[in-house]
Amino acid sequence: MLKFILILICIKLGYSYPEDAPNSTCITMMLYHNVVPKQCQSKYIIQSEISEYNINDIIRITVRSSTNIDYFKRILLIAKNQNNQHIIGTWSITNSLIKTISCNGIENTAITHSSDDDKLQIEALWHAPSIISEEKIIIEATIVTSNDEIYVDCFNIILTPKQTNLLRIQSIATDTERSILTKTKTNITWNYIEDTVTVRVTAGLMNVGEWVAMGFSLDREMGDDYVFICQVSSTGNATLRRMHTKRGKRPPLPSSVEVNVIDTTYEDGFAICQFSFNTTSQQVDDEPEPIVIERNYYLLFSGGILRTDEQIAKHNFTFVSTQPYQLQKSQIINFDEPLITTTTTVPQTNDVGVDINWTYASGITSVKMKINNLRTSQWLALGLSLDDFMGQDHVFICQHLSNDTISLQRFINPGGHSRPVLASTIVNPGGSLNVTREKFEDGIAYCDFTLSNFVDTSRQSRQNDIPKLSQTANYRPLIAFGNLDSSNILIRHAQDSRIPLKRDVSLNRPETIVYNVQATGSGLMKAHGIIMSFTWIVLVSTGILIARYFKSLWPNKKICNKAVWFAIHRTIMTSVATLTLIAFILILVYKKGQWVSQHTRLQFVHSIVGILVVSFSIIQPFMALFRCHPEEHNRFIFNYAHATVGFSALTLSVVAIFLTMFFTQFEFQSKKQWAILVVWTCWLPIIFSIFEIIEIYFRKFSSSKGNLNSFDMNDPRGNTTTQTVPTPIIQNRKKDRIKQFAILIHILIAIALALTLAILIGQS
Repeated sequence: MLKFILILICIKLGYSYPEDAPNSTCITMMLYHNVVPKQCQSKYIIQSEISEYNINDIIRITVRSSTNIDYFKRILLIAKNQNNQHIIGTWSITNSLIKTISCNGIENTAITHSSDDDKLQIEALWHAPSIISEEKIIIEATIVTSNDEIYVDCFNIILTPKQTNLLRIQSIATDTERSILTKTKTNITWNYIEDTVTVRVTAGLMNVGEWVAMGFSLDREMGDDYVFICQVSSTGNATLRRMHTKRGKRPPLPSSVEVNVIDTTYEDGFAICQFSFNTTSQQVDDEPEPIVIERNYYLLFSGGILRTDEQIAKHNFTFVSTQPYQLQKSQIINFDEPLITTTTTVPQTNDVGVDINWTYASGITSVKMKINNLRTSQWLALGLSLDDFMGQDHVFICQHLSNDTISLQRFINPGGHSRPVLASTIVNPGGSLNVTREKFEDGIAYCDFTLSNFVDTSRQSRQNDIPKLSQTANYRPLIAFGNLDSSNILIRHAQDSRIPLKRDVSLNRPETIVYNVQATGSGLMKAHGIIMSFTWIVLVSTGILIARYFKSLWPNKKICNKAVWFAIHRTIMTSVATLTLIAFILILVYKKGQWVSQHTRLQFVHSIVGILVVSFSIIQPFMALFRCHPEEHNRFIFNYAHATVGFSALTLSVVAIFLTMFFTQFEFQSKKQWAILVVWTCWLPIIFSIFEIIEIYFRKFSSSKGNLNSFDMNDPRGNTTTQTVPTPIIQNRKKDRIKQFAILIHILIAIALALTLAILIGQS
C-alpha cells in the first residue's frame, strides 16, 4: 500500500479535455495551472491566409515551427474579441492531429491537440460569425513543448473586419433598423398590455418555401435565445412557431413555452404573422431564460429557405439591432432597402451567355470559359453536381469586378442554399486549380484554368460531407449567374438564374457546354439545319415514293417527252442534290473550312455521316446521266445501285438528324424535338408499308379475276360487240386514286414535321 501511494505521488499530473475545457482555461489560455509559462521566443509562428474577414468567412489558420527542429506536443487555439476577450466564431479541423472542444458550453469554440505526438505544424479552419462586430479579432495560441515548457500569450494574430461591413454597421440609424444583407420591406411592431407582448411581423418579397425569424437576445449574438419563426410552406400557407437556440443549437429546436397565434396569412408575396406571448412564464428545463419586461433585449432578425421537409435550414441573411429594447415600450421597426455604401446600379443578367470547353491530356484537364455580356459587378458560375440540384457541388465562378478586372475562384457549395465557401478552406477538395487566364476584351470575359494532381477517389472516406472532385466521375453541369455588391461580394442568384443542363460530363474527356450563346455566324448553322431537315424529310422521301410506286400512273401523259413520274422524280432529286450542296457549303463557311475535331465525338460522327449523305446525293444524278437504256441487258445493275444508294442516303439522313439532338449549340432541352424525330422515324416504314400493301393487294386481286372482258348475256355466242371496260383497268384506276391520296397524306405529314423542326431550330 505504501509503494502504491509513493507511485501516485511521483506521477506527473496530466491534463486532457476530451469534450470541454474549463472556463478558466479558455480565459487564461493556461493548459497547466501548476507550470510557470516560459519567456516568449520566436520558435513558432501563427499565420492567416487573409488579414480581413467577412460575414461567414472560413479562414485557414496555421501554427507552425519557425525551424525544422522545434517540435511541439500540445496546443490551445481560440479566437476572441480584442477588447472584451469574448470568444468569437467556431472552428473545424483539417486533420487528425487536432480536435475541437467547447468553451462556456458552446461547441467547437476552441482547437486543441488530439495526441501528444511531436508536431511541426497544425492547420485549422476558423468560421467567422454571421454578425460582424466593429472590434478586431485576435486569434491566440498556447503551445506546449514538454510538461514543464509552455508558452502563453506569445503567439497571436489579429483579423480586421472588412471596412465595408463597418460602414454598414455604423450607418444604421437608431430610429430605423435596416437589414445588413438583402432582405427588404419587412415591418415589426409590438406593444405591451398586462404582461402580454403582442407582435406583428409583416415580411415582404417572400416566396413559397421561405422563412423569417425574430428573436430577443441579451447580447448581440445568437445563442440561448427564444426566436419566433414565420414561414411559408410549400403549399403557400403561413405558420408561426416558437423555437429556441439553447447552447447555440443550429437549427433551433421547438419550444414548449406557449405562444398565442393570432393571425397568419400569405398573399401577393407578403407574409403576416401576428402572435402574443406572456412575460411571466416560468423557466423550462433545457430552454433559455424566460423573456421578461424591464430587461434590455437586442432584436435579432434572419431569414432563409425551408428544407424539403419544411424544416428550418441555415439562414441566408442575419440582422442584429444596434440598440437594445425593452418590451414594455411599444416599437415600430422597419427593414427597408438594403444598405449599400456606394450607389451601384445592379445590372441584369438574363442575357449572359457562356461557351465552356475543356480538353484532357496526361492527367490535366484544361478548361476555357468564354462569357458574353458579363457586365461589371456580375458573376457566372459553372457547377459540377452529382444531380440536378445545388448542394455538395464544386463551383468555378468567373467574376467581373467593379474595377473592370476579371477574377476566377473555386468554391465548394456545402449543401442546400448555404453560401459557397472557398475551396482553399477545404482539405484536399480534389485536384489542384491553376488559373491560366483572367481577361476582359471586346466585351467578352475569359476565365481559363487547369485541374490536375487528382488522387484516387475510390479510397475517399464516406464521412466526408463534400465528395472530392474527380476526373472519372460523371457530373451534371449547372450554370448560374448573378450580381456582385459594391464590395465585390457575391449576391445570391435569382431562382430562375440557375440552369441544370440535361446531360452528363466528365473531366477526363473533351466536353463542350454552351448556354445562351448566339455565336458569330450561328445563323449559318441554323440555315444548314433547316435546309437539311426540309430536304431529307420532305423532298427525298417523296421522290423515292414516286419513283417506286407511281410508274404506272399517267401512262399516256408526258412532260418534256418523258414519263410524268420520271420528270417529277428527276426534278425533286436534282433539287435535293442542289439544296444538300448549299447546306454543306453553309456549314463549311460556319466552320471556316476546318473539320470537326474528333474530341467532340457526337459532332465528329455527325460530320462523317453527313459527308456520306452529301456524297450519295451528288452521286445519284451523275449515276443517272450514265445509265443504259431500259431495254439493255445490264440495266438491272443501275437499278439496284441507284436504289441502294438512295435508300442508304435516306437512312443516314435520319441518323444525322438524330445526332444533332445532342448538340449543346442548339440547347435542345425539351421533348418536342425528340417527339418529331420519333414520329418521323416511325412514319417512314409505315408509309412504305402502306404502298407495298396496296401493290400486293391489287396484284393478287388482278390475278384472281383474270384478264377477261365482259359480254352481253343475251348473246350466248359472243358475236355482239360490247362497249364494256376490262376489269383490270377499273382496278388500276382505283389503285391509282388510293396511292394519290396516300402520297398527299405523306407530303402533308412530312411538311408539318419539317416545318415544326425548322421553327425549333430557328428558336434554339
